[in-house]
Amino acid sequence: MKYLVTILLLALAAQYSHQADCDAKGSHDSVWGTRHPTDKVIYEKRVKLDYKILRKQSVDVYFPPKGSFNDYVISRIEAYDQQSDGTGGCAFISNGGVGQTAVTFHLKTQRGEGLDFLIKIYAQK
Repeated sequence: MKYLVTILLLALAAQYSHQADCDAKGSHDSVWGTRHPTDKVIYEKRVKLDYKILRKQSVDVYFPPKGSFNDYVISRIEAYDQQSDGTGGCAFISNGGVGQTAVTFHLKTQRGEGLDFLIKIYAQK
């Protein structure tokens, strides 16, 4: 019984720590880097996932897309949550990023919710 309670408490702590990353408090916009006057938008994509009852979902977004090449250095990355009421998902950089020529995003939903992100990448040669 003691072990069951310990396992239950650990599971609740893990759930709570996830919600601290992606909670229901407003927009989940994320911005990395600095935009310079000579930068240009080299990538813009809208990523949507519909809700699934009682499920969390995730998707990875790659820039440049697999099979493509990019020789621009990324200076700023914007991931704007289009669901600003707190029900949207969260965006994380899982590989690459500012100062590099590639980036991988990991987007995830809250349990039972969808997501809608507008991703913009700025760069300069």
